[in-house]
Amino acid sequence: MTETLTWQMLRDLQTSEFTQAGDKWHEVSSRSASDRGRVDGAMSAKLRETQESDSAEAALGRLRRLSRNFQYVHSECGLIRTALNGLAGDLAEPQKQLKQALADAASLNFTVHEDGSVSYPAAKVEDLTGAKQEAPGGSSQGSSRLLLDPPGLGPTGQPSLYPGHSRFKPVNPNAEKAQDVADRIVGAVRSAREIDARYAKTLNGLRADPAERGTARRWRRPWRPKRRCPARAVRVPRACAAQGCGGRWEKSQLHSCGEGMACRAPAASGGRPTPPPGGPANSVDGVGRIPGMGTDISGFIEYRAPGGDQQPIWFGAHDLSHLNDDVRNYDAFGCLFGVRNYANFRPLAAGRGFPADASAALSARFAQLVEWYGEDGFHSATWITWAEVKAVDWDEPAEKPDSRLHEYRQTPNGLRMTGKSSWSAEFAEAVGLERGDVREWREGAEWLIGDTLYRSVTIRRRDAVTETGEWRPVWEALKGLAEQHGDDNVRLVVWFDD
Repeated sequence: MTETLTWQMLRDLQTSEFTQAGDKWHEVSSRSASDRGRVDGAMSAKLRETQESDSAEAALGRLRRLSRNFQYVHSECGLIRTALNGLAGDLAEPQKQLKQALADAASLNFTVHEDGSVSYPAAKVEDLTGAKQEAPGGSSQGSSRLLLDPPGLGPTGQPSLYPGHSRFKPVNPNAEKAQDVADRIVGAVRSAREIDARYAKTLNGLRADPAERGTARRWRRPWRPKRRCPARAVRVPRACAAQGCGGRWEKSQLHSCGEGMACRAPAASGGRPTPPPGGPANSVDGVGRIPGMGTDISGFIEYRAPGGDQQPIWFGAHDLSHLNDDVRNYDAFGCLFGVRNYANFRPLAAGRGFPADASAALSARFAQLVEWYGEDGFHSATWITWAEVKAVDWDEPAEKPDSRLHEYRQTPNGLRMTGKSSWSAEFAEAVGLERGDVREWREGAEWLIGDTLYRSVTIRRRDAVTETGEWRPVWEALKGLAEQHGDDNVRLVVWFDD
């Protein structure tokens, strides 16, 4: 549709068909959510309460998989509905512009042809002597220039850029009006094509969160029980490699490295998961998040441009997940937005809230997410413009050393960084740190414990948001839009969930 969209198709487009289709996807999404609730509440819960055996455990595993499948369908269908509603909302504006242009053409007795050109009738005009002469009619072809660009006049001796014009004054007064109508028709169609292409890319690339995303293999493979940790007999997906532990972890827990995982194998704590400093694993940490849960980012890129009444409004452009692949990088989150700010940066754009003037596409999507997960399902909404990103001093250091000690191991090629530790039983024992103690270490302080070197480090912004990392495609997208609309008229809106 993107390449063949014509003004006739845009004129006759029924945007309500998109919203109606979205409602059908919403029905499927709602049914899947309801089915998931029955699986979790009526089936799994009853089974856990009444049965305790290997076969019951196996059945619970299959029910959990079924629940995840329902959640996947629920999320995917909901995202499709959001995209369709956004498409309908964004196409309404160029359709309105087109219909107004067609109405103006009809009122002036102009004819709009299939190719979008506009013909106008002859008119009586006065010459320099005051005598009235008949200026012939003609046809105007829409220009590909932007509506706000002034028409070029060209060097002396060059023909006029617009049919029916002399050098600076239209011969036929209808020519200028016809050119304006033709330009508005072309502009409306061009805008609709861009919107169509953007949403086609969005729909083709739709995906749920990685934890919920299904695969063909998921739908056809037989269920097999996962391996168990011999010490705890808990269901675990894979081994924990941090600090040479050799145990196993669950993604929903916090490991001692502070990167959102928890070891479930025996350790110095007597086989219990090692909590972070300051309290048990489900307490709220010093940056306002629940340490036992990982934090992910979502967002949308928008640009501001004149709307139908020429008042500037925001339009949706890109989904953040299509640009940075949902990478979980707490240093970047803290540096940019003050979330999970363990590295102690001065945030660039923290706590600004969800913009009241958000685009129709973004507002529709966010409303859908709130409907799914509730208002408490998200936090720390904020935004930042490309002008602010351009002005960043990426060599600026954090305000104080990283709250996590950086860990290094000696290799044949020298020291190699192996991670960042918010809590280590070995380190705590060596320096006399009691569980729950929180200390700030001076910059450059080092401790060699066994074969691990612990060092207090202050990092710079470019260490958190690297030039070639996951944020590079985001900056390139912002820059590209800013070249068309201006640095202050392009922004990234983000929010977070645990």
